[in-house]
Amino acid sequence: MYIRQSTPDQVQHNLESQRRQYGLVNRARALGWQEIDVIDDDLGVSGSGTRRAGFERLLRALCDGQVGAVFSVEASRLARNGRDWHTLLEFCSVLKCARGEGHPLWVLTVGYPGGKTRQVSLRPEQVPQVRKALEHYRDFKQTLEAISELNQFLLRLDREDSKEQERKP
Repeated sequence: MYIRQSTPDQVQHNLESQRRQYGLVNRARALGWQEIDVIDDDLGVSGSGTRRAGFERLLRALCDGQVGAVFSVEASRLARNGRDWHTLLEFCSVLKCARGEGHPLWVLTVGYPGGKTRQVSLRPEQVPQVRKALEHYRDFKQTLEAISELNQFLLRLDREDSKEQERKP
């Protein structure tokens, strides 16, 4: 069970979030899990690229085969950046967990202006279509960048031409 709140202020004043997160213990028990390790070392620690002892402890437990499932009230509690997401998902999908062959999960991380991200869970049958769409997006982006570079080059030439015309008597 991984529990995190981003700031010390949230830890002190957002008790509803804590109640919901710790409440996952009861949900895990209802699903049949008996040994539940609550990792709450990261209360008050941002998930945006900072070192998190609890998250690292979770990854170590995954590597050691001590984890049967990872519970978190929402995706943003686990990770807010692609590097942490990819590490966690790779560990979960490659390593065998305590109760089976692992739990492969596909998550698309979408970036928005201002540094905001959103994780979207994908069904396995959606993955090829999303990969193809991302490939088309990358191609489109490269084309736009090439056009932009060409436009900048042409504008520079136009400016130089205009300056040269101004110098002529």
